[in-house]
Amino acid sequence: MATPSKRSMLIMLLTGVIVIFPIISWIHNSSFDNPSTGIILHPQRFDRLVLISIPGCTDPRVWIREEAVLHDTKSCGPLATHSSYKQCLMSSKQLNYATVVCHPVARFVREFQEPGGLASRWRKCFGQSYTEDRTCWKSDDLGEFLRCRGNPAVNRQTLMLSLSSCSQATLYPEQSDVLVQSAMLNLENYTFIGVQEFSNISLSLIPEQGRKDLTIPFNHIDFSRDSIAKENRISLSMYDDIARVNSADMRLYYAALRAMAARAGWSGVEGGEELGRVEYPTDLPGVYDSMIARLVKMGYLLDKPARV
Repeated sequence: MATPSKRSMLIMLLTGVIVIFPIISWIHNSSFDNPSTGIILHPQRFDRLVLISIPGCTDPRVWIREEAVLHDTKSCGPLATHSSYKQCLMSSKQLNYATVVCHPVARFVREFQEPGGLASRWRKCFGQSYTEDRTCWKSDDLGEFLRCRGNPAVNRQTLMLSLSSCSQATLYPEQSDVLVQSAMLNLENYTFIGVQEFSNISLSLIPEQGRKDLTIPFNHIDFSRDSIAKENRISLSMYDDIARVNSADMRLYYAALRAMAARAGWSGVEGGEELGRVEYPTDLPGVYDSMIARLVKMGYLLDKPARV
């Protein structure tokens, strides 16, 4: 059997260092609850927030006080993503991210129903401004909108929260798993994760000094296929089609719910037990939590005290 040359061994060693060191550094600066869940807890500081606003979901600015938000982000564009913020701001200081996700089927329908005049949507990357192609919105048929080639509304939550290229417009099948994993990893380390369907619990996870004075009554959320379809006035077959095409977002959404449930359970917020009763689909491809969370669950990473 041929033995690897010194050069190939050196390349493998350098590759290992390049890949593993950032992960170790990231783990060192993160807080986990315990190995049974592996979800990162709320960081200690709630300031210098970079808000990622996903079309069709609640804008985090509705819940978070302006004083907690980093103010030099407007130049990055109204559709700035996790990746494009990093490129646009080029900050040497720690950036704390916050976002609100929502059910992918309901979000997709809401974005389709938005009024016209949205051609000005853009984001900045490497000093360049990229305008989003809005040709898919020319049709008033939801089915045609779903089938439109290169539709930027498809899997938008994954694209906006992952480490994809900041000029990325379409999520191709071969990219799906990598981008979903990176989006899960980002979410688990965000300062704030909100879920629109659990607005009251989301608000409870915002520190008092960073939360706007809002009162949202608690309502039990029915996540059943029938309920989502009825609420958005679409057929069950259309629900299935939207969920299938947006499968990356479906995986990410339930990962966000799981991360939020862990934070709510740790914090003991009112209504947090409702998140524990959410039924996770078994027919979606892939797992619902990131590679790091799975390593924690399997006991490969040590439990660390929470910074709360």
